Amino acid sequence: MQIQKQNCKRCLYDSTIPGIEFGSDGVCSYCALHDELDLQYPVGKDGDLALQKMVSEMKEAGRDKEYDCILGVSGGCDSSYLAHIVTERGLRPLAVHFDNTWASPTATNNIYNVLDSLDVPLETLVV
Repeated sequence: MQIQKQNCKRCLYDSTIPGIEFGSDGVCSYCALHDELDLQYPVGKDGDLALQKMVSEMKEAGRDKEYDCILGVSGGCDSSYLAHIVTERGLRPLAVHFDNTWASPTATNNIYNVLDSLDVPLETLVV
């Protein structure tokens, strides 16, 4: 007996994807997870309000200290953009890079260029 392939009612995924499950509504587990993440990490106006609340809490916790937060950096676009965002919002981060000796020269150069332009101090830990 051949099992019939099931398609998600919201996306392109189907029952051939390993580990996928379908709810009684015909929506796959990946769409359900996406919905949960949307609630936990909102975007738009709600996301901006949540981010500003976190920034305010970090500023309060960092009052009278050298830094408000620690920022992990890799030299990639995500951590580079985050460095820009946190400094733009007035945080005083200490950047930390874990050098496992696998980083490309471009990534390492990006770390220095971004942090130098934002005047963010860097601690590098070689592991």
